[in-house]
Amino acid sequence: MLRDHARAHKASGQETRMKVLLASMPNVIEEIDRGGRFPSLGLVSLAGNSEGAEVKVVDLVLVRGDLRRYWLRLLRNYEPELVGLSCMTFQYDTALELAKLAKSWNPRVKVALGGYHPTLMYEEIGEGPDAKYVDFIVRGEGEGTFGELVRELGRGEGDLDGIRGLSYREGDDFHHNPPRPLLDLSEVRPPERDSRILKGFRAMGFRSDVVETSRGCTFDCSFCCIRKMYGRSFRTYPLRRVIEDIRDAEAHGAEAVFFVDDNITLAPERLEELCDMIVSEGLADLRYMVQASVAGIVSRRELVPKMARAGFKVVFLGIENVSVRNLKFLSKVKEAAERAREAVSRLKEHGMFVMGGF
Repeated sequence: MLRDHARAHKASGQETRMKVLLASMPNVIEEIDRGGRFPSLGLVSLAGNSEGAEVKVVDLVLVRGDLRRYWLRLLRNYEPELVGLSCMTFQYDTALELAKLAKSWNPRVKVALGGYHPTLMYEEIGEGPDAKYVDFIVRGEGEGTFGELVRELGRGEGDLDGIRGLSYREGDDFHHNPPRPLLDLSEVRPPERDSRILKGFRAMGFRSDVVETSRGCTFDCSFCCIRKMYGRSFRTYPLRRVIEDIRDAEAHGAEAVFFVDDNITLAPERLEELCDMIVSEGLADLRYMVQASVAGIVSRRELVPKMARAGFKVVFLGIENVSVRNLKFLSKVKEAAERAREAVSRLKEHGMFVMGGF
């Protein structure tokens, strides 16, 4: 379907713009759903880095009612040539069901899986009984791999072997290309929020959006899968780019912004600089939410006051556990319990709402 479409356009001299539909899963953890509904940043980032394609993004977390009916209607109305489904492990069954529905709607549509579960379980997916419903698996960061896949399919040349980080089906077998090196985030183009089909994300009663300032974490917590995705690495976007992304989120209606970094407080001095820029750029009237580590929060005395001045309202704090025995089991140091109490005290002193977790 895709290659025939591209060849027909090449023969007629017309420019090919492949129609791509990207979807995030509706499954969410109940406690998180009560706190707010957030859009997928990864998918609009794919949209912004898929040059030459017409990309639409649907965040199915906003769909209430008959998901099957909504999905089939969306496929019929938009008629995508490539469908991308992002999922975590607890969402995989839903993603697979959507893939089956897409294939039942049009057996020639191509289906790509991405996200944590497909990245970490690509071999099992490729060897499983449902592999016939999947054409591609995008492993790791998607901007480079998916962008190349879209361009290659759009040209109709079918040279998939050279796309690092891609697994693709040939007949009944999956071929797994070598992994893609981690991206230089300064080269990643901004997300394309205009690609979103659905609106209405809210958190704390305010219209919400998500922004990323860094990726990865150098810690080695036993319960965490981030190191499986990025290794023990920490990469940052230029802060000027972050500010422009906040402005773009605000321009698209956001009143609250969630920084979705894996560990933004790994570089607390950089977070302080971001707070200063938020204030100086006139963006402190937004409400900010962030995930933070205890170690980062207590490492610099000025950090929390600067966060408060910049408009930070909610901190999801990695407290893990205050039991010394349990902290040792989780590869944590015994001083962590006291530092956790200090971090909570500082944040509460400056009026922030603290949610504790891993």
